[in-house]
Amino acid sequence: MRADDHGESCKGLRAAPRTWLSLALILVVSAGCSKEDINYVRARLSQSLAPSREGYLEARGFVVRDRQGAIRINIGVDEDGTPIITLNGKDGRPHALIGASPEDGLVTIALTDQSHDARLLLQLGDDGSPSVKLIDENKTQRITLTTDTTGPRLRLSGSKGQGRAVLGVFPPADDAKGSTAGLLVANEMGVPVSFTTVAGDAMPDLDRKDRKADAATATEVSKGKDSAQMVAISGGPLFMGCNETVDTECWAEEKTGRTVEVGGFEIDKTEVTVDQYARCVSAGACSPSGLNNELCNWQRPGRESHPINCVTWHQAVAYCRWVGKRLPTDAEWEKAARGTDRRKYPWGNDGYDSGRDLANVGSLFGGTTPVGSFPAGASPSGALDMVGNVLEWTADSQEGGTYSNRGGSWRALPQNARISFRGMNAARFEDPGIGFRCAR
Repeated sequence: MRADDHGESCKGLRAAPRTWLSLALILVVSAGCSKEDINYVRARLSQSLAPSREGYLEARGFVVRDRQGAIRINIGVDEDGTPIITLNGKDGRPHALIGASPEDGLVTIALTDQSHDARLLLQLGDDGSPSVKLIDENKTQRITLTTDTTGPRLRLSGSKGQGRAVLGVFPPADDAKGSTAGLLVANEMGVPVSFTTVAGDAMPDLDRKDRKADAATATEVSKGKDSAQMVAISGGPLFMGCNETVDTECWAEEKTGRTVEVGGFEIDKTEVTVDQYARCVSAGACSPSGLNNELCNWQRPGRESHPINCVTWHQAVAYCRWVGKRLPTDAEWEKAARGTDRRKYPWGNDGYDSGRDLANVGSLFGGTTPVGSFPAGASPSGALDMVGNVLEWTADSQEGGTYSNRGGSWRALPQNARISFRGMNAARFEDPGIGFRCAR
């Protein structure tokens, strides 16, 4: 290199941008520049590293500290060599992180709370699909926004992480083509209880002027796999519990009335019959175990159209699954029985002494009757035998593994054959007064 070229190079290094001064210092030394050039670049670098209002950058180029010396930005690699950027609070601990999640290795941006637990995660999957997760103080994911090959989904979860509602695009069922946009709602156990489709992938007009006052107005729909007629019930608010204005017979546990939201669903018009349950047993999907009590209808000549009784909660669940349905929740059962006007009985507020044949209660017939024998006792939804004949299992559980029975049975006292009455029994409990119906 000619002397004049060497001099120009050293002069150029003296004028290096501030962000390149660390490299410039190395180059002026290795290039054999004059002591004056080296001291000049060193002085500029020292000046750039002096404390300032914004903090200063260490010579390594990976850490930014504030005026008190606390690291506020750290650019480095974690133990497995993955690049990571952390933004720290005044305490020097991370409040934002850009890197790879230790749980799944996904590219992640995490924001933490004052306890330094992750509360918001923005992640990029291996396939490039993004997701957003909001986490509560108990480290449970409560809101998750994701997208996959089917489409986007927004998931709302309960306090234990179980899904309570999913809004999004769902894959087709069986061999159907295309996908379906809709809202999937689950109960507190995470069991799906309803799915409402959104026609044409467009949200419905929730402010229609022609909306009917009674959100429980129902229409009969196509039969299920078990040939059972079902009624469809619109979603909306429901008053659950005892309405003391019209009901003076309520037990103490019924008197905490409350209003809840119930999604749209379909429910069997009548209770599951002996004949229907027999088909499930023949298919090997249901068990006849425990159905041989003398008051049980199983294999009793002439009782094929009576409700199947003496079944446990597990047997009821097995049957509903076999026909592609499930047990209704407590709230669904009550809405199918009551509608929205807070009535005492499915047919209204008139008692059993009204002179009409309304329900099979009080051991009047010495046992069950064929399902649907009391059309005058129909509920606003058109469901029959919602009180009387047999108590009905629901999907709702309580502490201790007990499950709810609704509706009163053929041998129930009239006081216990009301809409708000609720029995509780263990899942393996079997009784001639207990049966079920399915929902979807």
